[in-house]
Amino acid sequence: MQERWYHIWIGLLLLASVQPVFVRANEKDVREEVLLTTDRSMYFAGSQVLFKADIRRQGSDHPEASSTVLYLEVFDPANRVVVQQKSPVNGGTSIGSILLPEDLVTGTYFIRAYTQVMRNRGPEHFWTNQLLVIHPGKKPEVPLMKAVTDGPVPPGCPMAPPMPCGLQTDRVVYHPGEVVHVRMTSSAGAHLSVRVVPSGAFRESHNGLQYRMKPPAARLDQQTAWYPEIRGISISGRVVYAGTQTPCSGVRVYVGVKDGEEQFHVTHTDSSGYFVVGLQHLAQHQKVFITTEKQSDQRFQILVNNNFSPDFATLPMQPMKIDSDDLGMINMLYIARQAQVSDTLLHVKRLDTVAWLPNPFQGAGQRILLKDYVEIPSMAEVFNEIVPYVSVHENKGKRMIETFDARSNTPFRHPLVLLDCIPFEDHEALLALLPSQVESVEVISDYFLIGGVSVEGLINISTYQHNLGGLALPLEGVSVEMDGFAQLTEQHVVQTSLQDVRALIYWNPEVELNNGQASLQFPVNDVEGSYDVIVTGLTESGERIFDTQTFQLKP
Repeated sequence: MQERWYHIWIGLLLLASVQPVFVRANEKDVREEVLLTTDRSMYFAGSQVLFKADIRRQGSDHPEASSTVLYLEVFDPANRVVVQQKSPVNGGTSIGSILLPEDLVTGTYFIRAYTQVMRNRGPEHFWTNQLLVIHPGKKPEVPLMKAVTDGPVPPGCPMAPPMPCGLQTDRVVYHPGEVVHVRMTSSAGAHLSVRVVPSGAFRESHNGLQYRMKPPAARLDQQTAWYPEIRGISISGRVVYAGTQTPCSGVRVYVGVKDGEEQFHVTHTDSSGYFVVGLQHLAQHQKVFITTEKQSDQRFQILVNNNFSPDFATLPMQPMKIDSDDLGMINMLYIARQAQVSDTLLHVKRLDTVAWLPNPFQGAGQRILLKDYVEIPSMAEVFNEIVPYVSVHENKGKRMIETFDARSNTPFRHPLVLLDCIPFEDHEALLALLPSQVESVEVISDYFLIGGVSVEGLINISTYQHNLGGLALPLEGVSVEMDGFAQLTEQHVVQTSLQDVRALIYWNPEVELNNGQASLQFPVNDVEGSYDVIVTGLTESGERIFDTQTFQLKP
């Protein structure tokens, strides 16, 4: 009895640790905003867009955002998405890069950033910047000077002018190889991003286009449907009855990830059939399997939400004017692109990921490694001979795997049986696996609490290849392809020419104004021309900062 209460107590502790997440996530007045800044506004196809995003919570004494996931998309004026990416948010900040496809045609594109909870207010509230992408071999589909949309653009909400930060350089003229010293002063603390690019490559007027839009009145009172992702990327959806398409409430939902880091989650649908599960350490491209409990007299259908918003706003494009003064700047970008040094990160800090929840099975049961035993010809014998508290019995010609309580010998006739963290009810298929394919079997021979759901015994079979041992996914579930966080890797400048022809001379997205002051320095390149030191960011009270200083580089 003491051991049983121990397992239940551990389960209650896990539930208690998760409970505050749902209390916060169900607040109906959560509103977040994003300030997205990029290293510049003009790129060649195949270049990297370096970005920093500050995510804040509106109307709260604690402005740090609840969300831990930022969604970014690059799309053209026809709303055709060319890049989608998820980036982790840590301490209200997300820093990373987006690789533009090599085959983009020359033209105007947009980059937008948002969190899941921002979808409640519509795409008119997503932070949106305009970009110009140039491909020397592909002409634009529409004239670059075109600055009108298909319909009238309503007047937007007023945007307060940004504050300066007292930006100064020690000189206005430099020579190749010299170092620029920069100083910033302000009466308020601030979190800043600094970039140094050829003059004209960054255009502040093309940032924050959402301030020039007025959201439809119908969206302002829209019912909340999206909640903050507090512990990493989530997957959500609804369970409905297959025949009537009406919502199914209180249905148990299982979510498993079999590739990479194995995960298993259990939850219930709410009164509207809605469910949401946090996939705490999802990275790169993964397959996520979702299924429901079986009910003999009902068939369920699982409808999975798209992580990315399918809705787009009518955007007020700004004219991307290119005149003779810009040709020198574009030529510098092109030379740097050809030399393959234009997009190397000159300053990068690898963000720590959010604190993940522990493995729900760790320490809760017994794990048997099959390699520790002599070779056994069948899985039925593995369960009957070496796996404790598990046996195979036959009922009406069908073999079933069951667990039993070691203290009372009470059988659990319907334990939860997993293969590579995916629920399987076809026990005959599991028993047909070859023992040589199986690495381990974990057993919890007791009542087990996971995700607020009590399970009567659990068996988790893990294969060496994490490929279900070649078995097909159960037909009653759905398999969803999901992208996790893009991997952040350290990058260094690689000089591939005798000259330093970098177009991005400096990029630092993590400058802090401590006591109202900050200073930094950087070496210039070898290309004659005009360069801008551009500072963007937020004060601690949420006011926008923008300042710029120009210097000349001469031989």
